[in-house]
Amino acid sequence: MNKIYNLLLLVFFFSCQVKRNVFFIGTKHALTTTVDVYFFESSIKKPYEIIGKIGFDKNNKYYTQAAHEKYVLKAKEVGADGILYLENLCQPKLNTKTNVEITQIGDIPFVNTSATSSFQVAENSIYLIKYK
Repeated sequence: MNKIYNLLLLVFFFSCQVKRNVFFIGTKHALTTTVDVYFFESSIKKPYEIIGKIGFDKNNKYYTQAAHEKYVLKAKEVGADGILYLENLCQPKLNTKTNVEITQIGDIPFVNTSATSSFQVAENSIYLIKYK
């Protein structure tokens, strides 16, 4: 009985494992065998065009070695010549909203203020490129 329980438990754990698929949005081309990797647009010395964007869903880490290996495989599959990792290094945008409410109790004015803030950070982008 204990062996069956252990086997069922093992099957349960393996069935719950989520496979992380790389998404691709763009135009597919003929398969390629090599893929160049760039971290700056200025490093690309050949004329190129962006043929698509790849990544995982928002809950997974974009920049790990395992993720990079999956990106390279996807790039070859869709016919890209290179991967361009771009980090948006712009200033984060801070949105603040302040509410002021003045109430009077007798002769004494009371000022009640409240503020809410939201902080927006730009996402990193991973583009697939094709040499012209």
